[in-house]
Amino acid sequence: IGAQGMVKNIYPRHCYDEKFHLKIPFFMWLSFLVGLRHLLFLTPPGRYLFGYSAEIFGHWYFVIPDLLVLGVLAVSGYRVPESGKLARKLWRHGREILLAASLSRIALVLLVEHASLVNPSIWQFEPVAASLLLDGAVVLYLMASPLAKDIFLDFPQPDGKPDEENSQVIASPPAKPRTVTATA
Repeated sequence: IGAQGMVKNIYPRHCYDEKFHLKIPFFMWLSFLVGLRHLLFLTPPGRYLFGYSAEIFGHWYFVIPDLLVLGVLAVSGYRVPESGKLARKLWRHGREILLAASLSRIALVLLVEHASLVNPSIWQFEPVAASLLLDGAVVLYLMASPLAKDIFLDFPQPDGKPDEENSQVIASPPAKPRTVTATA
């Protein structure tokens, strides 16, 4: 909070909406898309468009982390003051949920497709390596970007209600000064 009592913006103007709440950045939307790719692999157009990748990763166990990402994506549409406690709690922990989903996908790929990684001459190597690189990039973005951290701390509050969990309210001085007596 600045000298005039105004909140200091730490991001460029285009990162905020008209009510000065952070907008979801492009790379976060891209992270959602990367996180939902296994759900896309299960659809007929996804199988057609992604070919070998859909054949390798179009299994139910790869979809479980995608469902976590889908939950965070759904909550992103409820970032309005009228939202309930569940939406607020899920959004507050959205970064951790996305990190857990990406790390679990990396672990699954390493567990299920380890033979493809030790033999780069087989045809599965490129899709498996690309999958690891995509999830690694998402983890790196979520860990390194201050905006990715702060977006999950920003949720519009109902009018007139301060945020209980992360309130930045500065207490005013007491109405009556307190006197302290020293004894020797």
